[in-house]
Amino acid sequence: MEVVKQACVDGSSSDDNALLRKAYASAQWRILPILFCLWMLAWVARSNVAFAKLQMVVDLRFSETVYGLGAGLFFVGYVLFGVPTTMLQKKFGARAVLAGVAGAWGVTSVAMTFVNSAPTFYALRFLLGVFEAGFYPGVVLYFNAWFPGKRRTRNFSIFHSGSLFSTVTIGLTGGFVLEQLNGLAGFHGWRWMFFTQAIPTIVLACVAFAILPDLPGSAKWLSARQRELVENDLRKNAETMDDASAVERPLYSTLPSGS
Repeated sequence: MEVVKQACVDGSSSDDNALLRKAYASAQWRILPILFCLWMLAWVARSNVAFAKLQMVVDLRFSETVYGLGAGLFFVGYVLFGVPTTMLQKKFGARAVLAGVAGAWGVTSVAMTFVNSAPTFYALRFLLGVFEAGFYPGVVLYFNAWFPGKRRTRNFSIFHSGSLFSTVTIGLTGGFVLEQLNGLAGFHGWRWMFFTQAIPTIVLACVAFAILPDLPGSAKWLSARQRELVENDLRKNAETMDDASAVERPLYSTLPSGS
């Protein structure tokens, strides 16, 4: 009788482990590509001004001082608004905030198409920093809510590598647009570059808002049993890290459960 019970327990545990692995794999493929691409596009939005510089400063008659100040104001907004945006995420949820800030910096990047004066350039660069500020720490919180231990580290490393692909993206698309679209509809190539490189961010922000769940408990593409297993695994991981006095702690319990 004891042998039968042990076999049942082992079979159930094996099934649960398989379900848990499948749940994490499903979460990785649904969440990671969107966040990876948004992080890459964030770097495109902040860096493409350097690629547009040669045409833009001539067209707008900007001095090096004007250009340098405008480029640097991005980091002022970025430093000031990282923490406030993270606080908003704890209140309103990851889906709304991550998608919201992505859409906001996408719209700001589109607005760069119509820059015609130094004050406008300053304002848009500052706003771009404001909207991008909370994305990186927001993703850190979001991964804490979804993945334990090594899974979180591995997925975050993949996400972080998105910044490396931004240079390739700017180079391949920027060079083509600057040369081939220059003068189209009366716009200089640098204006078209800002526009074409910003539209994907807006589209992907809409996709993120439609697809990303706040927490495993609100993921409709997981079965009820998978949601339970993931939440239990995250809770167990949090308790283990507490016992080990770890510095980093999953914050899934601090985020709202609604999607």
